[in-house]
Amino acid sequence: MLMRVDKPEGWYSAVVHVWDLPEGRVYIDLKEDFKREFLIIAKGNLSWRELAKRCKISYKKLKHFKEGHKTSLGVVYRILEYLKERNIHYSKREIERNINRIGGKKSEIKEPVLPFNLNTTDGAKIIAAIIHDGGIWNKSLVPYYTNSVESKHETVKESLNRVFGRGSVGKTNMKDQVTYISNMVGMILVYGIGLCPGNKVLNNPKIPEFLFNSKKEVMASYLRQAFDDDGSVVNGKIKNHKLLTISINTASKRSYRAPKNSTVPDTLRDIRELLKKIGINPQKPGFSKERIKFFNKKKYYSQEWKLIITGFYNIIEFQKSIGFELRYKQKALGRIINDLSKTATPHLPHGMSLKVALGCVLKSNQDIVDKNMLAKEMRCTSFWTKELLRRLENKGYAISRPRKKENEILKYSLTEKGECFAKQLKHIPNRLDFTCSKETAL
Repeated sequence: MLMRVDKPEGWYSAVVHVWDLPEGRVYIDLKEDFKREFLIIAKGNLSWRELAKRCKISYKKLKHFKEGHKTSLGVVYRILEYLKERNIHYSKREIERNINRIGGKKSEIKEPVLPFNLNTTDGAKIIAAIIHDGGIWNKSLVPYYTNSVESKHETVKESLNRVFGRGSVGKTNMKDQVTYISNMVGMILVYGIGLCPGNKVLNNPKIPEFLFNSKKEVMASYLRQAFDDDGSVVNGKIKNHKLLTISINTASKRSYRAPKNSTVPDTLRDIRELLKKIGINPQKPGFSKERIKFFNKKKYYSQEWKLIITGFYNIIEFQKSIGFELRYKQKALGRIINDLSKTATPHLPHGMSLKVALGCVLKSNQDIVDKNMLAKEMRCTSFWTKELLRRLENKGYAISRPRKKENEILKYSLTEKGECFAKQLKHIPNRLDFTCSKETAL
């Protein structure tokens, strides 16, 4: 469980209600029939000026609201308080259900999807887009997303409309490779979820905690967007140089050079945790390089940190569970998988090789097996299968047969314990579970 930090409830629940937002900066309008009933009941036998005075709001604001304009949440809350004094109860939840427009003074979301729920694949994609290739301006709270590929802008915009409603997306300027998003979305992300506005390199943002308790497909959606934005596929000439990486920059606000043992970015730590929850074991993040950058005309040193995913199993699992949206990265991933699949792959994740070996022995329908027979079935070296058979024997799952000749290859058969254990597995793993077809790879 991650340490609880001082964040809004949405950081943990992913759900943002209208009352979680600042009442002085958020403006709403209500469905016409509900608003008419709401205001008439509040007015009673009073004049509109008298109602404004009793509610401690200006008559001008009340008049504009009555005539079809948006008004601040604060105005609506004053009316609710006045009604409560008269034992007429409208809840904030009832107000939320009847909002048809919400926004700032100059922007709005029509037919908002209230309450806003970001614990979805679309919500995870939006958060990743902001944390990685996007950001939120400090004062205006206008979010933005940058990418050189137009299709990425389109998928992010589709997710924004599904999560928040029509009008949540501003303009896309492909000349500058940026999409501007409604500042209403910025207020939701900052005040409701707890994302930090401003320079991400200096802020060192964390991933919202709700994502660590989400469904696997929601975690995968975040990671897919993150690797599309900041990830890369490395296709070196040798096997050990075929890998996946993702890089994050962090910096100190101090102007002098930070030491190389400075803290790993929180974003990269959190990505590693999400990958492990999905079943991928990346290496620990490492220091990559540093650059001089300028922010508000002040020089600081930006350190790049890199997280690496290596190993045939981890890369196959990445393709199956996460993958890329970007076509050129899909092809690059397919190429390194295709290259790796042609080489011997003796090592699987911890504890998985024994299960694969056990499954292969059981499926062979033969009373006895040796290291060569198992190596052919598992597509790995006989040196490794000899070790696996020895481990199966040590656990009591297999038993070695006496040699008829001194130089004869040692043969094994499953014990009753081994057969029972194999049959209890919901799915007996096979080497093919960790490979892909040529069509998939390419």
